[in-house]
Amino acid sequence: MKKKIAIIITIAIVVAAVIVAVQFLMPAVPADEAGIPDLQEGFGIYGSEVKFDGMYPGYSGNASITIINGQDKDRTFSVTITDANTLTKGYEGLPAQYFYWVNITKPEVTISAEGMEEILIVLTMPEDADYRGKHAQFGIRVGDLTQTGLVQIALESKWYIITAP
Repeated sequence: MKKKIAIIITIAIVVAAVIVAVQFLMPAVPADEAGIPDLQEGFGIYGSEVKFDGMYPGYSGNASITIINGQDKDRTFSVTITDANTLTKGYEGLPAQYFYWVNITKPEVTISAEGMEEILIVLTMPEDADYRGKHAQFGIRVGDLTQTGLVQIALESKWYIITAP
């Protein structure tokens, strides 16, 4: 029995060594030729989840997201409101008819290499709004307009609205 275990362990070690060797010996395929985005062309956002609790007709408040350009070149980003990509339990999607409540102060921004930019987002519930006692969710999507190719990445922050009864 000990001999069988030793053989199995030896085979597992040899297989792992071959996998590691193949990974180091394979030539790297440039991202452009592989049809996938270059992983070094990253960007990110702070403010990935924002909650407005106790909104009422006439309420106005703001929050911001910060876009980080991790690339060594200037990039242009779009900032848009969108339906929630996935809904959090207990929330409904904010109906598109209410998207006008959301004002994105910079819907397009160019950020310098390795820089960042704060984008203020103002949420205003009109005086005559009839949207009480709701738990709603929408997204703020940040897209990199300088990306090319079939695969393009966008980031989305989750925004929650809880309205007063």
